[in-house]
Amino acid sequence: MPPMIDYEKTGNRIKFLMNINDITPKDVQEYIGLSCVQTIYHWMNGVSIPKLEHLYMLSGLMNVEMDAMICGDRDQHIDKEKKEKIMKIIELMF
Repeated sequence: MPPMIDYEKTGNRIKFLMNINDITPKDVQEYIGLSCVQTIYHWMNGVSIPKLEHLYMLSGLMNVEMDAMICGDRDQHIDKEKKEKIMKIIELMF
């Protein structure tokens, strides 16, 4: 089975990050340019998760990497040695 995102935990993490950054759902809506604040409540309640572009914007707004907002079981599926080698190559290339 491939790695999966836990929507509920991710929503809780987004809520937490919004709280410590003193950001309201309305702030997020305006920052991202969404027409409806309900979308942010859906993220916070684990009904859905932000699409990639919104996740990228949120990471800047909340001062964290995108990975810090997502909760899932990916670490159970990763070959840690291979990941380290790939990350070193990426650092050298970019």
